[in-house]
Amino acid sequence: MAPIFPFAAVWQLLLLAALLVSSSFPFTEGRAPWRRQSRAFEIPISGDSSTGGAAALRVGEPAQTVFLLPDTGSSHTWMFCGSPETLNFSSYYNVAGSSTFSPIYCSSPACFDREECSSPGDLCRFTAEYVDGTSVSGFWALDTVTIWSDTGDEVKFRNVTVGCSTQRLSDDILTVNGILGLSPEEPSFTSYMRRELGGGAMAHYVPRDDEGEYDGDSGFLAFGDAARFGALREGMKHVDLIAGGGSCEEPPSFFLVGVSGIFVAGVRAPVLPWVWDFEPETNVGGVILDTGTPLTYVAGEAFSGILALYSDYFRRRGVLAWEGEEGFCFAGEDYDPETFPAVTIEFDGGARLTPFPENLVHEPDEGTKCLGIKANNRSDGSIIGSYFQRGLYWEYDLARGTLGFRAGQ
Repeated sequence: MAPIFPFAAVWQLLLLAALLVSSSFPFTEGRAPWRRQSRAFEIPISGDSSTGGAAALRVGEPAQTVFLLPDTGSSHTWMFCGSPETLNFSSYYNVAGSSTFSPIYCSSPACFDREECSSPGDLCRFTAEYVDGTSVSGFWALDTVTIWSDTGDEVKFRNVTVGCSTQRLSDDILTVNGILGLSPEEPSFTSYMRRELGGGAMAHYVPRDDEGEYDGDSGFLAFGDAARFGALREGMKHVDLIAGGGSCEEPPSFFLVGVSGIFVAGVRAPVLPWVWDFEPETNVGGVILDTGTPLTYVAGEAFSGILALYSDYFRRRGVLAWEGEEGFCFAGEDYDPETFPAVTIEFDGGARLTPFPENLVHEPDEGTKCLGIKANNRSDGSIIGSYFQRGLYWEYDLARGTLGFRAGQ
């Protein structure tokens, strides 16, 4: 995730005052008939090389479209919030424009984290921290989300937990309003949809190009009956999800998978198997799928083995490569997608993931390309980031405990 920057405290006070005026309204409860008729619900995703795709979520009543980064590594859904009187940005959620926006207070049962509560009348606050060291803070609220169903109906989901913040993503992705938390853990949007639909799967596809389409297919995020995805499931490879990161009574915190090895140009990197292991007793290590993190991170012991194979490739070609702040880099003119060594991740059970060639590198500066894999502390675990997932269909089925994927070509 890119860095964020805070706004003046006086703006925050003005925003909170505006929220208090619009905090009372009725909610409808109960399970509506459409839940028996509709089997799946779909949110469009636009392709973007710098963000990994943005989900167009319709929030509020009447609905406002906000563009959120889908993040399977976070349970926090939050938006850059404000009102025309307090903020002068084109990309924000207008809280005063929604009749169903209701802040959550510390006195409410919906306030599940009271660490920052000093009195019942305080707003229920949150802080979300990300792998790049950035963080964002704000307060929780309830609002309505409108999604198209597979039967062609607009369906309104009530009492969705969303975060509001006067911090935003950095100025290089101003078109994005915030984060759509998709981890299996409460209070993520995934956990809400599973609860409303009585189970089901989550699937997503982010296109490879920058126009939001690839081979005629647009990006999407879908929830519900996996059978609805039909042809998308044909030829899928399946991997068991590890039931870790949470207690027996709670869902896991992340989408954890078992990895048995990694290959560069078909050669297995010299990495001991235990490097990939997840230790449930200490919640240490393991490998997760994280669409909110662009790059892929592996334990330092694994990165050394990968780097040795890539160094040999560059040495044989007489190409200068170096390690720096951005990772293992080289001159862009020396990059040949036809011959650049492919990376293959082998999961427990034998299924293999080979990212598309253009997803193996990134360009931090003009004329410089870097490997899309960086070293991480083993205690922090390994992360398969959004670049490696791009151009593939993914299906998370918590009921069956499986992860499915296949090429989107």
